[in-house]
Amino acid sequence: MTKDRNGERVVKGDILVGERGNMFSEGKKYTRFKIWEFTGKNDGEGIYYDPKGKRHRFSWAYAGSSIKLNPEKLPDGFLFAFTHGMSDIKRLDSIDTENTDVYDWIEKSDWKENALTPDIVKKYLAVEAIEIKCMADVAEKWDDIFCFDGLPSKTMYKILEAAGIESCQPINGELGIAMMEDELNFLSIFRHLREWKEQGILIEKCKDFDKKMKEENNA
Repeated sequence: MTKDRNGERVVKGDILVGERGNMFSEGKKYTRFKIWEFTGKNDGEGIYYDPKGKRHRFSWAYAGSSIKLNPEKLPDGFLFAFTHGMSDIKRLDSIDTENTDVYDWIEKSDWKENALTPDIVKKYLAVEAIEIKCMADVAEKWDDIFCFDGLPSKTMYKILEAAGIESCQPINGELGIAMMEDELNFLSIFRHLREWKEQGILIEKCKDFDKKMKEENNA
């Protein structure tokens, strides 16, 4: 029988939260938490969801060091956010998680800042479906692509491909590191695109880039 940190029985489908240590950002100290779902099989493997609501498995999820959540006590919108991509939350300042109510962790965390609402999910799926074959597509569809905070990873990879940048290949199964490198490459491209947009030369620059890319490919 699998039990959580408080000794409560954990079964398939239960949602848990576990502390993941501290982090510092802009001079401030935060406590990080992971929200995940129990698989009902071996302890040490959990489930998280992507914005489409698709389930994914991950390792290092232990019920014994986490706390089972009562769905009825969670804030409105929390479960929808969890089942649509929200799995990592943080709270300002380190707290005494041994003596503090778990729902207080959540209420005072940044979960609302990361939560996807039905409206955002609708926009997410619409952005993901946008066709991007070249950088001119990015320029001409800018407002549709960047219509909300965040960007579907599928769209990010479309932009990287249009820019002629191959995605990083994981080494020894390190998917997180490979994706981090891809995100850094995208941010570098995005900064240039945003500067061109602010200067009013985005479409012109992107068309010039596409022309050069075509010439290089045909050389």
